[in-house]
Amino acid sequence: MPALRSIAKVGLDVLLFAMITVALGEFSLRIYNSIDPLPIFHSDSYNRYRGKPFAPDWSSHLNSRGFKDVEYETAKAAGTTRILGIGDSVAFGVVPYEFNYLTLVEQGLERTGRPVELINMGIPGIGPREYLALIVREGFELEPDGVLLSFFIGNDFEGQEKRLVSHSHLASLITFVLSLWRKFDG
Repeated sequence: MPALRSIAKVGLDVLLFAMITVALGEFSLRIYNSIDPLPIFHSDSYNRYRGKPFAPDWSSHLNSRGFKDVEYETAKAAGTTRILGIGDSVAFGVVPYEFNYLTLVEQGLERTGRPVELINMGIPGIGPREYLALIVREGFELEPDGVLLSFFIGNDFEGQEKRLVSHSHLASLITFVLSLWRKFDG
């Protein structure tokens, strides 16, 4: 019996040590993520994949709000038609600013002779729920006359199902490392 108690005590000590280690790991990762957010951790924010202000992008830079567009004033100039371009990576674009379809649409509209601003507010990795949040939190203050929504049939109809494990930063990190590990040989 004393041997069984000794084994049980060691087992409990190991379990307690493991629980404290997991709790400290989770706590540390949450603090780190609050300082420097990483895309491997779960977030409901539409800013999760938003560009960093003034980050280089091809031959230009993102604007001060982290969008692939030129700088613009919050207040709309009199007589100007302002349209917000909302969407995910389709709107953000993987091409240089001058070849982005929203830039080309804006240039085409300007040829009508009326002053037009088509503001690209595309953020990669967001969906319909985040489109609405972006319009409400940042779009309305720009007094838009319209919204051009880039709704991508490839993924915007899908629900954003979150697994329970994705809410743990430690589990997300382990899952991320294991998925990388499986991709490499040797």
